[in-house]
Amino acid sequence: MADTWMPAGPVGFVSPDLCCWMEIYPATQRHAGRWRARAFFYRVEKGSEGFTFRKLWSRDLVNAGMFDPLVLLSTLCGTWSGDQSIPLNVFIAPDGNAIVTLDEYMKLGDKNALVIYSGKGKPVRKWKLSDLFSRSFIRQNFRWSFSGIRWRDGAEYYYSRDGRYFALRLKMQAWAEREAPLEKVLLVDLRAGGYTLGDTDLITEDCLPLDSQLLRGIGLGSDTVTDRVVKASENTIRLERPPWKTE
Repeated sequence: MADTWMPAGPVGFVSPDLCCWMEIYPATQRHAGRWRARAFFYRVEKGSEGFTFRKLWSRDLVNAGMFDPLVLLSTLCGTWSGDQSIPLNVFIAPDGNAIVTLDEYMKLGDKNALVIYSGKGKPVRKWKLSDLFSRSFIRQNFRWSFSGIRWRDGAEYYYSRDGRYFALRLKMQAWAEREAPLEKVLLVDLRAGGYTLGDTDLITEDCLPLDSQLLRGIGLGSDTVTDRVVKASENTIRLERPPWKTE
């Protein structure tokens, strides 16, 4: 299966409660280093005069470190542009207590298929897809494309009201002949840094559906929150309209 990808650029993500905002810049682009993407995390407060963004931290992410053999090889060949360094999807838990990233740009189902960060941006745990599922399960139930293993095609996402759990409801058509998709739930414990793989009953009434647009994020232009923070040499700025309001 062929894929088409546009060049990666800065992306912004907002938490479901609209209290946190994170901007991610691919490696080699502004505000990021040479080898890894960099994230900038903000607390958002709505007031009578607009929205206040207060920077809490900035950190490099785990994606595509400089000692990755593929990165070193593609760098020597002059083909690496930093695109591989950015997470594909991001979930920010309510109140910013934890962050989850899923896959990497142009690399699906690879070594950073699922990563948990603390509310301060420190990596807690990361898994390859083969850590989450057996190789035979992957081979039998997930489709492949030029970009990797499409393990989340058709998935639904949930989070618990208290922000402790993040859940993926996977619907696998696979190559096998079956009347209905095989469904499994990957329930991620954001506090303990672990996960449970089980049936759909893992999604309880306490789980709220998550708009997948929050996971995809918003492409950013040349005037971002981080751009303004850097220009002003301040950790706090005020905007009349938040970045996720595009209309």
